[in-house]
Amino acid sequence: MQTTQTILFVNSPPPQPTFGLTLEGTNLIITLVVSSAGILMSFIKIVSKFNEIVNEIRDLKEDLHTHTNSEGHEKLCREVELIEKDIAKFDKRFDIHAQDYINFKDATLLNFNGTNEKIKHTWQKTEKLLEERKTDIKELQLLWKQQNFKNRE
Repeated sequence: MQTTQTILFVNSPPPQPTFGLTLEGTNLIITLVVSSAGILMSFIKIVSKFNEIVNEIRDLKEDLHTHTNSEGHEKLCREVELIEKDIAKFDKRFDIHAQDYINFKDATLLNFNGTNEKIKHTWQKTEKLLEERKTDIKELQLLWKQQNFKNRE
């Protein structure tokens, strides 16, 4: 009785690419999340403030229509003018804060990139010094092997 055995050779599939998370990537993700949260909160605050202003203006217009012939008409007109001035001031302050945020973000990025360049430059200098030390050590080892060389301190 003979048994035959079949052997199959199969190539294993190539390894799948992996995703590695570095410190730079983590820093970028955290920066994006914090900036997005800050912008979202500012946007929510602005929208709620505008809604309050719109509601106040609507209420004042209703009061104006009901009191057009009474003595309170001039007082309401003055209040409307004051609210319009407040809106103009709020718009100017918001522009200043938005520009301040943009400037702060740019300064932070410049500082971060400058620090990275400084680290890279220092690392290159360190590698160069290390290579010089390695060659000195190899020369001393060669001299010790070739003769009775004694190192003085």
